[in-house]
Amino acid sequence: MNLEQIYEKKQKFEKRLKLEAKFWLLSRKDKILVNRKSIPPLTDKEINEINNYWGKYGVKFKNYDSFRLFYYITGKKDPRFLPFSFVASVLYPHYNDSTKSRTYADKNMFCKFMPDMKFPKLIGQRINKRYFDETGKYYGEEVCDEYVNHLFEYISKENNYTIILKEAFDTNTGKGVKKYVVTNANILKETLAYRKSENYLIQFGIRQHPFFSQFNNDSVNIIRITTWRKGNKVHIFSPCIRFGIPGSATDVAYVNGHEIVNCIGIDRTGIIFDKGIDLSGNVLEIDIKNKKVPCWEKIVDLVSENHLALHYFDIIGWDITVDEEFNVICIEYNIREPGTQVYQFAHGPLAGETTDELLEFLLNKDMQSKYLPWQILK
Repeated sequence: MNLEQIYEKKQKFEKRLKLEAKFWLLSRKDKILVNRKSIPPLTDKEINEINNYWGKYGVKFKNYDSFRLFYYITGKKDPRFLPFSFVASVLYPHYNDSTKSRTYADKNMFCKFMPDMKFPKLIGQRINKRYFDETGKYYGEEVCDEYVNHLFEYISKENNYTIILKEAFDTNTGKGVKKYVVTNANILKETLAYRKSENYLIQFGIRQHPFFSQFNNDSVNIIRITTWRKGNKVHIFSPCIRFGIPGSATDVAYVNGHEIVNCIGIDRTGIIFDKGIDLSGNVLEIDIKNKKVPCWEKIVDLVSENHLALHYFDIIGWDITVDEEFNVICIEYNIREPGTQVYQFAHGPLAGETTDELLEFLLNKDMQSKYLPWQILK
């Protein structure tokens, strides 16, 4: 064995160790929640059903905490639930090319990757330390007066002084997203000078449709739709409204170090469910006046059509909203392990009747050896 082969073997082993660690850590999260909620164990019949279903895919779970959680919270005893430890450790590595994700996750490039999708209106950008305006004109690597004055003139012309500064990368769970009200050029200059990140974008705040503001008026609330591409067909999984809490500008918030995610399911016709759910599995009683999602059919068409443009990623989480003028706006798309847990709390199994198709690759023994963590390999 030469040095190149030794190095390649070492890399594969290190990658496998990271996979095992990820699976174990994510499994622990479910165990902690199960213990906190004092959820009873599964019956022998339920365990046998899970083993029989997953056995054909080469999977043997060592514990059933994720299923205990799903069964208890939803009341549905269905072995097709997908633990997030499995989704993140097996499905995403198989279906999404992580070597391409950094490039395609750059929010400064979203409009170039999907020119037919409408994103929040752009004011300016910082890309690799360089400043650009809404037209792409370059202004150097410092926050100069010419740049600030141009941006504020544009803001004034639009008569929308609420702006969003958003990191170009890694804004999952609302991190790196801040809302500001800039009433003059000095405030804008101070805001930009304070932002030390080398890659971010400046967008106008969205005036959301009343349907979305009824959940929480402070945050931009979104529809999360997970899509799965198989060949040239796109499947829709477990759509939900995700909404923030008072005082939060984003639909996901942190309070005392705890992530707050509230959602309510949407059926296939665009009608929302009667009750919501949070990330801890608590049922949310919500007084909703309007239950029909505006532009629902257009939203489904847009995410389905645009998924076909992202060739390296077969599973995508889309965050979509509608403004007061009925424009469908993509806040962002998520290709780096978008969450699935709370949407299964709302709906049941993520892929529903499509689960067998989603797992079909694991009928192959070589695929089982390649993708399944040792901890669950039968």
